[in-house]
Amino acid sequence: DAVQARFGRITFDLACTSADCVADAGFQIDQGFDALQELWGDALSGNDLGWCNPMWKDAGKYAKKAAECGRHVLLNCQLAPDTTWYRDYVHPYARVFALIPRVPYLKPDGTPAFVDARGKPLGVNRPVMIAAYGFGLEPGLDMWEWKK
Repeated sequence: DAVQARFGRITFDLACTSADCVADAGFQIDQGFDALQELWGDALSGNDLGWCNPMWKDAGKYAKKAAECGRHVLLNCQLAPDTTWYRDYVHPYARVFALIPRVPYLKPDGTPAFVDARGKPLGVNRPVMIAAYGFGLEPGLDMWEWKK
């Protein structure tokens, strides 16, 4: 909700499963699609807004794809400015919003995605970002208190 309030309605999920798609349409990777092989520029046209929350181990591949597609894309993943992929595909192309406080990830049923051995909800143990590509924003870093 906070992302859509700030950037507009998400129209296409670029790396989802049928259980976690946040838009009316998406590349449902659980149904045999490889989102990295798809043409994002064809899926997104005009003012469409693409959302991408990939497995974090693949964040660099998705950052490269977002930088190359030339459309409105929001990449949600770990904030990792010490990586080569961030240097090459985020820093020169996207306005980065470091999310404060850290994001509690939930399963589709609303229960915490990460819990400790006693079942206590855990937060994500890394800083999280949303990198905004294709909006005409100056590349750089901002802090976003997303709960406000």
